Amino acid sequence: MNTPPNIRAAAALAAWLTVATMGPAVAEIAPQASGVVGDLAARTTPAFVFVSGGSGVLISADGLVLSNAHVVGKQRSFNVRLGDGRACQAKLLGYHTFGDLALLQIEGAKDLPFLPLGDSDRMQPGAFCFTIGNPLALGLIDQQPTISTGVISAKNRLSDNYVDALVIDAPINPGNSGGPLINAAGELIGINGKMQPRMGLRSNTGLGFAVPVNRIKRWLPLLQAARGGAVRHGRLEGIEWQEPGRAAMVDYVAPVIRSVAPGSDGDRAGFKAGDTIVRCQGEPVRMAAQMYLLLAMNPHNAPATVVVRRDGAETTLTFTMEPVGGD
Repeated sequence: MNTPPNIRAAAALAAWLTVATMGPAVAEIAPQASGVVGDLAARTTPAFVFVSGGSGVLISADGLVLSNAHVVGKQRSFNVRLGDGRACQAKLLGYHTFGDLALLQIEGAKDLPFLPLGDSDRMQPGAFCFTIGNPLALGLIDQQPTISTGVISAKNRLSDNYVDALVIDAPINPGNSGGPLINAAGELIGINGKMQPRMGLRSNTGLGFAVPVNRIKRWLPLLQAARGGAVRHGRLEGIEWQEPGRAAMVDYVAPVIRSVAPGSDGDRAGFKAGDTIVRCQGEPVRMAAQMYLLLAMNPHNAPATVVVRRDGAETTLTFTMEPVGGD
């Protein structure tokens, strides 16, 4: 049975009034009801950048472009196109392979459209998000990027080298990599870079991963000053861990240090045998690998913070790390 047009119109109006009167938190979760998605897309698409068959996004009026390291590969100069159709030349400023980040500079740029950096830590599961990208090179057909909408499915998740990632259900596919993840305010909250493949197929399975913009902010000064080279994260060596028993693995008990080599990175950072790792960079730690990966999201010269439980009390260790070799 078809719903009469007047009933559909009344229902749409009721939905809009519900969102409008329940405050910004609800509007952020479901802006579709207030009809703002098209306006958001029109306002943010000019800041999109086509980069090497993938995607990027302008973050400054003078032409700074964020993308993924795996998108730029070994290139150092680029022919890029903006979301408004303009063709430009760009050069690589710096990249971080492990963090899958790259920063480009559009030559001679001024007064370009760009996205302001948001606060990814404020994003909660269920919050509205949308992506702009070039999936499967569809932008080559009409010279326009595509828009996909969804919600934040989870946060602070681990998938290979994507550490503390935002998980989204907005569809992303090959070509979306390097493109912007945007909130309901039109702010950049992440860089899309990884989808969860199924059975080896390089196609969307409903699960994507983005590097949160608050983590990216730590790298921007180093990427900008890298002169086309790599920036490096830190290392923490010299720690041996107690083997968790089966009960500990099932209950996700935090890792415990068995020993610390004298004079090692771990020793200089202040770790001691018997320490239980509680939090790293503000995030709860459930396994040693998680701590290492969270630390690797920091530049080597940036302060790192780990909270340990020692003699029944919590102790905060703040230290810097030596750079890893290579990228």
